[in-house]
Amino acid sequence: MPVDTNVGASCPACTTTNLPKAQFCLACGAPLSSPAQADRRVVSILFADLSGYTQLSEQLDAEEVHRLILDCLDRLSTCIARWGGYVDKFIGDCVMALFGAPVAYENEPERALRAALDMQEALREWAQEHSHAFGEEGEFRPQLRIGINTGPVVTGLFAGGGALNYTAVGDAVNVASRLENQCEPGRILADATTCDQTSHLFEFDEERVLDLKGRREAVRARHVIKAKPERGRARGFEARRVPLIGRSAELARLREQWQRARGGEFQLCLVTGPAGIGKSRLLEELIKSEEGTADHLAVGRSYPYASSTPWEPIAELIRSKHDLPVDLAPIRAAARIVSSSTSTWTPQLEAGLAIALGGPVSEASELQGFSPAERQELIRNAAVRSLASDEDTPRLLVLEDLHWADQTTLEALCRLPELKLPGPVMVLLISRPPLPSETALANLLEAVSNRIDLQPLPKEDSRRLVDGLLEPHELPGHFLDRIAERAEGIPLFLEELLKSLIAGDAIHQEVGVWKAKGSLDDVHVPDTIESVLSTRIDALDQSAKSVLQYAAIVGRRFWNGVLADALVQRPVDRELSTLLDGAFVRALPFSTVSGDKEYLFEHLLLQEVAYESMLRRLRAELHGAVAEWLERRLGEQATEYAEWIAFHHERSNQPDRALPYLSKAADTARERGSLSDARALVERALNLATVPESKARLLILTEDIAAESGAVETRRKALDDLEALAQEHEDDRIAAEAEYRRARYQLHSGDLSGARANGEKALERFQRLGDISMQADVLRTLARVSHLWGDQREALKFYRLSLPLEREAGDRYGQAEVFDQLGLVQIDLDDFTTALDYFEAAREICAEIAQRPAEARIIGHQAMTLYWLGRYEEAVHAARMALQLAERCGSLQAQAGAKLALATALSGLGANAEAESLASQVRETAESAAQPSLEARACLLLAQIQKGSQAEKSVKRARNLARQAGLSHVDILALTREAELCLQEGDIEGAEQVSAEATHKLSMRGKIEGPEEAVLYVRAKALKALGREEEASHILRQARETIREKAEKIEDPDIRQSFVNIPLNRDALGDSAAGD
Repeated sequence: MPVDTNVGASCPACTTTNLPKAQFCLACGAPLSSPAQADRRVVSILFADLSGYTQLSEQLDAEEVHRLILDCLDRLSTCIARWGGYVDKFIGDCVMALFGAPVAYENEPERALRAALDMQEALREWAQEHSHAFGEEGEFRPQLRIGINTGPVVTGLFAGGGALNYTAVGDAVNVASRLENQCEPGRILADATTCDQTSHLFEFDEERVLDLKGRREAVRARHVIKAKPERGRARGFEARRVPLIGRSAELARLREQWQRARGGEFQLCLVTGPAGIGKSRLLEELIKSEEGTADHLAVGRSYPYASSTPWEPIAELIRSKHDLPVDLAPIRAAARIVSSSTSTWTPQLEAGLAIALGGPVSEASELQGFSPAERQELIRNAAVRSLASDEDTPRLLVLEDLHWADQTTLEALCRLPELKLPGPVMVLLISRPPLPSETALANLLEAVSNRIDLQPLPKEDSRRLVDGLLEPHELPGHFLDRIAERAEGIPLFLEELLKSLIAGDAIHQEVGVWKAKGSLDDVHVPDTIESVLSTRIDALDQSAKSVLQYAAIVGRRFWNGVLADALVQRPVDRELSTLLDGAFVRALPFSTVSGDKEYLFEHLLLQEVAYESMLRRLRAELHGAVAEWLERRLGEQATEYAEWIAFHHERSNQPDRALPYLSKAADTARERGSLSDARALVERALNLATVPESKARLLILTEDIAAESGAVETRRKALDDLEALAQEHEDDRIAAEAEYRRARYQLHSGDLSGARANGEKALERFQRLGDISMQADVLRTLARVSHLWGDQREALKFYRLSLPLEREAGDRYGQAEVFDQLGLVQIDLDDFTTALDYFEAAREICAEIAQRPAEARIIGHQAMTLYWLGRYEEAVHAARMALQLAERCGSLQAQAGAKLALATALSGLGANAEAESLASQVRETAESAAQPSLEARACLLLAQIQKGSQAEKSVKRARNLARQAGLSHVDILALTREAELCLQEGDIEGAEQVSAEATHKLSMRGKIEGPEEAVLYVRAKALKALGREEEASHILRQARETIREKAEKIEDPDIRQSFVNIPLNRDALGDSAAGD
């Protein structure tokens, strides 16, 4: 692992080699410099005093006071050392520290102030931990007074009383001590020099003039408020705010759209352009040009190591909008957003918001039973709602670096044009142009019509930018033209070129004017932005350069802890300060990793160049160290950041260690309904897997995800690979999984005989393996095959065989599914009473295990059964119960099913207007969700309610969808309705042909989910209309017999009478076309 190889001085007494910057020998204690050595230097002196020390000494025993004060001073000393300070001495409860001696750095005032702020925080933590020792309220409450002064002193080793100490003497030391005496408890008071040199870094209160004891001249000083969240510009052309050049038209467009948004009109804009073209600068200018915009700004950003982490940039944007710290737990963050909202949030929406913010699905009990598609839709709705403006306050929502965004985020953003966030909101998307393989990003660019594509600046604008950055200057025009031409219109390239020339000492400032330092004719101007950045990086001292490279390993965002603990293996505060001053990185006001300072590279290109400058072998070693640090540092939270850890393990010398994290990240993405991201994560894992069991698990997961997302080719390939793996390793369990999943695939694709054959083979293997849970799953698949084949008796056998296995496996939800399917089979067997009993058993289990969507679906089945029995009012009541439950749990699929059941029941009561409205809603929902089965049933109901051309259109749509979804019963009933319409229009021949097709399909199918008697009765009417009385009588007798058989199975006389009184049944039983 890389370490600091700098070597310290050798001891003049014992010749021991010491650590760098050591002042005394670690072996014998002798001073490493001569007592005669002393020098003059400018330093920042810090004095800190613990107020109330005397009172504390009176309260507690001396030994207890000694223990407490030692612990306190130790913590304060740690803060000083962290920022490169030197503890000069302790005087009771007071500490004196030097910044700039014995070792000098360039930013002594800044480091002194940062140490002071850390000391105040450390004291608060210390006081909290020992509050029990300080007595009741009103007694001792520890506070720290800190005074800081920057000025000239004499430093060196001074002897006195037999002791030899390194210290500083001079008036500046006295002033620092006096400032500490004048400071208010709990605050920091700094002199004017310190404040002036750090005004771009810290916020101060009003200046005060102090008459200090022992001094003739007054001292100007300010109290420190806090560090600024972003570093200002300190010196050189970094300090100059150059007017925006060459982008006035683009800025005017953004300003106009922002004004519209502030007026209440939703705005969506996408800004694209290559790296360094000025996308972020355009945003800065918009914020600067429109008063108050900064107060309404929220920003989210994508990162390369989270490119498959669902909702990552959206989560950051939501936290930014609601001013939530990044380390606030997702559930608490969601609760805080909901509690402050004026909108109505269901528990399911709140749970979805917590998931969007990074929370685990396993903790969202409200979403149990939701399909992945439903979860994704609910999470998206929750995210959109949290970003909408509850009040009249305008919001500028910005998503940057979308070329790194996850698939789920990009797919969600594609729907933004149609969603149109309510309230005065503008969404600004920023991205590089997509690469050929980035189809999701390309789709987003197509979806957003309002785009600003930034182009390189013309040469004359580039030259104006050079002059603006260097003004005033005395540099030759031909040299500046050369720089402008080389930059190729990329503003970042141009700025970095100038920085590299300054770092290389080709140009410098004299009295505020930029001048050449020697001849510029031979100065090399790099050809590319990468060369420019490499030149800047190489100009750093070796220690700072190494820290920058190590930070690039971590990512665009990084933490001081990972550098100090895992990579450099020593404190790196000095180097980070150098990088901050050089505008290589900036400190963030928050941190993802609690307890560590978080930093961000000023530009992604800077991180990329620093990363590429390291040897691949060393990069792999360092990636492994970062992954291990994240595992240790995040602890139980490691699974929440699984993709981060996997990203580093993949690039380490042990890439297989990424497997469990990629699998976990894929599971999490799937649970969130982010199937495209889950699929990408599994593909990465498959590239690493070598052990057959691991490959099998991943292929099974791939097949599951493909099945849920409808990716037929991906699903087929996963099955082929799983079968090949089983054959290669002769693994019975993998073979059983492959056969079961092949059967399931064949069932869904309509190959019932193939599904039956593979299901039977899988069942035999799982029986040999003794896996009862999988046996139950296979039996349910075989039962479904038999049910679709029309062999209800065999379907019953398989379902009943699976039920005790589900009980033995302890799968309560599996038991509920079996009961539900048994009910549907009983309906096909015309045993409605038994069906209702099975549905009730299934509903009770779902209620017990809180599977609300499934419970709503089953109540919907009860409602449909009651409708077929002619119990219309009871059916309406049950369907309304199902809808209320579905709405409470937030399941869109359950709501659609309940609405369809309610519409059907209402049509039985003759409430056709309400029924048609509900059925139309279901059809629209199913169409938008690409659910042909649900849409087919909705269209069939619409066809049965509507009349004329509308009904004909719905019939055709229902038949097309039924064929697509393999729903033979819908196809048969749609044909029956088409025959009815033909009869109503007088098209007798058409009615005969269509009804003949319907009865033929019914005879082939045997039983259908629905009234077979209706098919027969309409056929009889068509034949009668053609004058084919004998055939009509024969068919009508079949219809009557079907009705009577069903009625005889109904034990309750009231329910039996309701069934007989169904209008169609009553007409069929009383029609004069049939004999007695």
